[in-house]
Amino acid sequence: MRAMVLAAGFGLRLRPLTLTRAKPACPVVNRPLIHFSLDRLAAAGVREAVVNTHHLPDTVRAALESFVHPDLRLTVVHEPRILGTGGGLKNARRYLEDDDVIILQNGDTIFDADLSEAVRIHRASDALATLVLLDDPRVERYGAVEIAADGAVVDIAGLLAVRGVRRGLFVGTHMLRPEIFARLPEQPVFDIIRNAYLPLLQTQPGAVRAQFGRARFFDLGAPADYLAANWALLDDPGLFAFCRDRRREIAPGIWGSEQVDVPPDVIFRAPVLLGPGVHLERGVSLGPYAIIGAGATIAKGAALERCVVWDGAKVEGRHTDAVLT
Repeated sequence: MRAMVLAAGFGLRLRPLTLTRAKPACPVVNRPLIHFSLDRLAAAGVREAVVNTHHLPDTVRAALESFVHPDLRLTVVHEPRILGTGGGLKNARRYLEDDDVIILQNGDTIFDADLSEAVRIHRASDALATLVLLDDPRVERYGAVEIAADGAVVDIAGLLAVRGVRRGLFVGTHMLRPEIFARLPEQPVFDIIRNAYLPLLQTQPGAVRAQFGRARFFDLGAPADYLAANWALLDDPGLFAFCRDRRREIAPGIWGSEQVDVPPDVIFRAPVLLGPGVHLERGVSLGPYAIIGAGATIAKGAALERCVVWDGAKVEGRHTDAVLT
């Protein structure tokens, strides 16, 4: 089984954070965001995955280099001109089409789910595409996928003005058959929803189907969403065992690596996560909810509450509800 992770986008909603790093390279509980998608794909049995790049591609490549999984081989396809969600898939066709199932996955979201059941159901159907959905109140915010009684998708985000018997929130995970490539438009740049799925809904009913899952989903669209995802995963890593790697509990709810020295007058309020090589000066106060990236320096007397500090940053003063880079 093969997969593609979409990592070429500009991350416009998360600016200014994405002016220096592509969104899939932004850290979440001190791991690049794209690691969360790759982890779930590997767990589902994917052995080869393509990652496309465009915006700040070196930051994505660096994030991929730090992801280690013995059974998952990664190929990077750079797009000098951004091709869109459909054009990017089409451009990577040669790496993907020689398998019965292709998982297309957004690289800028987190879906805390076991994908194996969705793969099984897709294989058992005759659908060209199966979209993974959630029953979620955010459906009104992002646009609903409308489902018929037989599980076929009949509309997406109201673009066809068709109402189904059930509606769900699309989490950015697509299960595809390689035959989908024959149904993609000829132009090189296009959106897979508008330019591939919507025509299929009209000309081949049942070609696009839905599978509902039950899991946490984090969009990380705005800075507030980004912070909320960090706090949720700090409290409960869920299926993401790698979030617990290389750290020890210094005190209840205070996590750090072996490479962190803590002055005796530092004040912690759990939960706090310290990356390797963090330098804490005297009189620092951290938490509740503070995540400090590798090699960051927190200056004397600084106080951070509900803050994420990126790796290598130097922070002074008092901050609340902030991302510090």
